[in-house]
Amino acid sequence: MYNDIRESYTGGHVDIYHAYGENLKVYDINSLYPYSMANFDMPVGPVHYFEGDISQFDVLNNFGFYYVKVTTPEYMERPLLQTRVKTDHGYRTVAPLGTWEMWVFSEEMNKYKEYGYTFEIIKGYSFNRANLFKEFIKELYKIKESTEKSDPMYLISKLLMNSLYGRFGMEIILNNSKIINSDKLGGLIAANKYLIEDIIDMGDKIISSI
Repeated sequence: MYNDIRESYTGGHVDIYHAYGENLKVYDINSLYPYSMANFDMPVGPVHYFEGDISQFDVLNNFGFYYVKVTTPEYMERPLLQTRVKTDHGYRTVAPLGTWEMWVFSEEMNKYKEYGYTFEIIKGYSFNRANLFKEFIKELYKIKESTEKSDPMYLISKLLMNSLYGRFGMEIILNNSKIINSDKLGGLIAANKYLIEDIIDMGDKIISSI
């Protein structure tokens, strides 16, 4: 389930333009990530795996991560929905036109429908929904707004708010480094219990990242 849901994470949507303007007003969005954490629901409760188009049967609880067949409008100057594709140079994040399959969060899917995207839900994971962080963010924001920037509590409250969302996108699979005798390496590989990413020869020892 973790691997499936993680496939719906693509990172920020960044475009580069040769910008030009006159008499412009520039705005900075204040605490966008904390605002989202405070005002939008998160997946909670028991998880239900399903196959088929859940929206046809459970419209009131259409909330979760879905594997879908996406079809974009025929033409968009700036396509919106991102996906990750494997290339000869690793994975790349693109916003294509056409039809493909991917994992997507239901709330993103519903938003993209407003721009002409269509989705066929194939399978997925359904959750309950609840606002978990509103009071937490409100208290931290009070501290940030009432504290001078030179005060450590200003930075602490800001970091706690802005890093909260990112914690949900962290990789949970971490590498372990093992130092073993070289004559044991063959048995370790043959056991096929670990994914060995790298081996460094240290003379009469081997350090392997597993």
